[in-house]
Amino acid sequence: MRNIAFTLLVAPLLACTAAPEVPSQTHQAASTVPPEGAGFIENVAYAGTGCPENSASSGVSPDKQVVTSIFSAFVAEKGGASDPTKASLACLVMIDVNVPAGFQYALESVHHRGFAGLQSEVTATRQSLYMISGRPLLVSAPVKFKGAQDKDYTNADVEATTPALWSPCGGGQVLWVATKIEVSNGGRASRSGQLTVDTIDTEIIWRRCQ
Repeated sequence: MRNIAFTLLVAPLLACTAAPEVPSQTHQAASTVPPEGAGFIENVAYAGTGCPENSASSGVSPDKQVVTSIFSAFVAEKGGASDPTKASLACLVMIDVNVPAGFQYALESVHHRGFAGLQSEVTATRQSLYMISGRPLLVSAPVKFKGAQDKDYTNADVEATTPALWSPCGGGQVLWVATKIEVSNGGRASRSGQLTVDTIDTEIIWRRCQ
């Protein structure tokens, strides 16, 4: 069922270039310490070509406000002897959130970490989509990588200064983080490269409904 949701919902949305309008509120409206009675992250699941079965795992913080998703197969490759189907991969992270009545949550921060190994004239991109219970809230600007390079990277799509994307009051029981990566060698088979997503750190923040 969740794989069907990924195919029908996430893939077309990630193909969009325009980001949905977002609220103007900032995280100044809420404390980084969850107020008494606030909710928490309950469970995390994965679906998609970049996170096939048993290739992704989760670590949740003791206060259940941060989840680190760890990937072993989220590796896009192009050129050389690589599988042509691996040039573009995507993964949907589905975070079940316990949302008490009278509370709402938002993304506090989201960080992607991985590795870019690209020969000269090889390029790669990463783009992510964020939704609460299937409602698109934010499509990140594409992060572009250009060869030649051979190094780790860290990208922050959401930070404390980012406009807050609040869930409905008492709602939004599923937070979706969909990420797509792609490598292109411009049709030059002799040139190769890879882009990985190794981890995604997702942190939420709470406030009483306003």
